[in-house]
Amino acid sequence: MWRHVDANGVPPSPKPEYIAAFKAYFTNDATNEQLIQGLNHGPELIDSSLVCIGISISLATRKKIANDIKLVEEFILEYIHSCIAKFGLVHWCPDFNQTVYSVYNSACCLITLNTFKQVLICYAYDYLSPVTHYAQDMIFMTKLYDHFVHYCMYQIFKMECRHPESVQEMSETNPQYQNYK
Repeated sequence: MWRHVDANGVPPSPKPEYIAAFKAYFTNDATNEQLIQGLNHGPELIDSSLVCIGISISLATRKKIANDIKLVEEFILEYIHSCIAKFGLVHWCPDFNQTVYSVYNSACCLITLNTFKQVLICYAYDYLSPVTHYAQDMIFMTKLYDHFVHYCMYQIFKMECRHPESVQEMSETNPQYQNYK
């Protein structure tokens, strides 16, 4: 959803107009319960065809992550589009300039946890042989999300902000990244 199709991608910041559009629908006082209610029962706030989740990659792309993306069924992608549209977002993109538990970042977390669980239930990731029993443990899933997005990806974001092009250089010299190219 973050438009990462290779291992050396740097998480982008959401455009200010996306944050403003979100704030037009949800105030800073919105609770997680209200966000969940909107996700489960609310209408799409924008047309889901406007949502971009990074699937518009070249079919000729040879990167492992890009090839895995191509295996996800179309109806799953439509479901993800719909979930993102229910929050009035054009694309999913946590904001590292806000707190981890801001209303905007909480909405991003809920979208991810909801769609990931649905994708597991539909067996869309079976080719990866996932351990699915953890999907029912939302406390664990939230901790996993927070660690990956707000620690691991934040570290990459922060490194790139301090030293532009450093993530690209690191991925070219680090053998751990070579399997994902």
